[in-house]
Amino acid sequence: MVRVLLISTVFALLGAALPGCLLQNISASETLRDSVVGLNDELRWQRMDLAVGRVAPSFRDEFVHTHERWGRDVQVADTELLRVRIDDDGGRATSVVAVRWYSMRTMTLHQSTVEQSWERAGRYFILTGENIVEGDNRIFGARPADTPPAAEGK
Repeated sequence: MVRVLLISTVFALLGAALPGCLLQNISASETLRDSVVGLNDELRWQRMDLAVGRVAPSFRDEFVHTHERWGRDVQVADTELLRVRIDDDGGRATSVVAVRWYSMRTMTLHQSTVEQSWERAGRYFILTGENIVEGDNRIFGARPADTPPAAEGK
């Protein structure tokens, strides 16, 4: 009986300790990938409340401004993670994401390739910047998609 109790106690302690050990051994690249995928999924499904939590406080106002039309004028159809690169020191990283999106005014499909800058913040990475590197740059613009430049002031 004492032996059964001792064995069950050992298994209970291992069960409690192993998840903590496993979390400690997650690599920086896995943590970064989780952050990138999490942010882009939250944006795709219009969960701005969650996405903003993954953004550095110094970049938050700009992020909210550049994404304010998402879910209203811009509908994200799909995202694809093209590339993730982490610096040698593990403190900074970049990701490149292809975003296919619809202009809700015309239901026209567009594609933009976005480079995202990340910085390590404790056990996680937070977004510190974004810029369009290819494709339609109107995804972040103030002008509604598919509005001709000449019509902006009218």
